[in-house]
Amino acid sequence: MATLPSRLLDVKQLPNSAAVRVQDTSALDVGVQYLALSHCWGSIDTIKLTSTSLVKYYSSICHDELPRTFQDAVLVTRRLGFRYLWIDSLCIIQDSEEDWKRESAKMGDVYRNSTCCIAALAARNSEGGCFSLRDPTRYFTCKLGRSGNYDLSWLANQILDSLTTPMAPLIEMKNRSGLVPGSSRKRFLHHEHSTTIQTCFIGNATS
Repeated sequence: MATLPSRLLDVKQLPNSAAVRVQDTSALDVGVQYLALSHCWGSIDTIKLTSTSLVKYYSSICHDELPRTFQDAVLVTRRLGFRYLWIDSLCIIQDSEEDWKRESAKMGDVYRNSTCCIAALAARNSEGGCFSLRDPTRYFTCKLGRSGNYDLSWLANQILDSLTTPMAPLIEMKNRSGLVPGSSRKRFLHHEHSTTIQTCFIGNATS
């Protein structure tokens, strides 16, 4: 059974509140599913879990306190029907050397064991957001099907059906040998056949 990170963000939306909170995973079932955000910190200061903010953030983090990339990741998590999200700056105590060493050592497992990793490719910092405007006539999607035990088309359709805005991501397929023929190299859903990793890359590819 996969080991959970020590903390996750509980993004369950309560009536009249868009707030999230930090949750210890010791009280959760070991098989709980979560999403993880891969993002660029950039040069600007971003919201962090620290020894000072610990008590407050375990109680509530106001939606407006979150930078745009984090807000978008919370939106994707909720729209896909998941309750928990892992973001490094809010799930590792940033001013604790002990906590940082322990949690950073298992960061690879955190991403590997996530149900889906949200990769904000276009954002140069935490305010860049997960979505970018695009001309839909310039790109086309490839057909996603079943790979092993994972129905990739279901996950892609969940994303596209739930994000009904002009900034909805184009979902494409990338396998270990590279992008499929005709790919725009802009946005894709990545399924690593040797692991359980599925990554939704959103934004403009950097290479």
